Amino acid sequence: MRRKLSMLFLQTAACKVEAAPANTDELFHRLWAAFPVEAGINVDPLVASVPDVIDVDALIDDHEQGGQTPLSPDEIAGLPFTDADGQPTDAPDPSLATPLYVIDRFGCAADRLEEILTFPDQNAIYETYDSYERRFHEDRQAFLDGDIDVLTWDGTIAVTTFPLNYEYDFRTELRRIPVGEEVGVPGNVVWMTRNFLPTPADWHGSDGYFKQDYQLELFLPVEGGDIVHLYPVWRELMALGQTLDNDAAAGINFGQTISFDKKTADTCVNGLPTP
Repeated sequence: MRRKLSMLFLQTAACKVEAAPANTDELFHRLWAAFPVEAGINVDPLVASVPDVIDVDALIDDHEQGGQTPLSPDEIAGLPFTDADGQPTDAPDPSLATPLYVIDRFGCAADRLEEILTFPDQNAIYETYDSYERRFHEDRQAFLDGDIDVLTWDGTIAVTTFPLNYEYDFRTELRRIPVGEEVGVPGNVVWMTRNFLPTPADWHGSDGYFKQDYQLELFLPVEGGDIVHLYPVWRELMALGQTLDNDAAAGINFGQTISFDKKTADTCVNGLPTP
């Protein structure tokens, strides 16, 4: 939802990125297709299938990570892409965005998770960016009170940690999705987010680019008070001449995702930062 690469491009040994099992890969793409409210797709069967596709108990000891398959042009059709002047433009080629994923598990209560996901000052939690701004389309408190089930925001992020030096706008949509009791989810609710870049990042200098970023998240409560976090991404980024097709660069992406989840879990326990 809010990840970046860091100077560890220079320090991390490569670890081969293994392809996701076919049923895991299929689940990611079916969840992507089901995300838009207007798609009208019942997510209950997809959520119910997670324990059959993923060993959620094994996630207590270690996360899963790897590669997946690219998004297709049809899968990004309808997203509002714009040029640098804010004018509508054609969609980019999603096959150029490296497909990766992480699946993790951490402890967090449902109400605290919603507070964290919607907290305006994400940098106060994750301490990752030079600047981070959110501009909500709907009322955050109305979402937290349960009056609405969809919360959308635009945002702007700036990063100048070597070797990265860019600024970009993004759009995120968060859904609270009720599921049937037969699905077997504690509380009978899951959360999904979808994030993307309408416009390529403004990269300062000629040594890199950040052109595409598509993120999908499923937060699935499981017995014991934990959240299983499915996080597939499709990202077209290069720094120091390396894209995320490079195993070492991909490894950094995995590590930072796990770091974010650990900070989320810590915040669930210790509470949100004081403004």
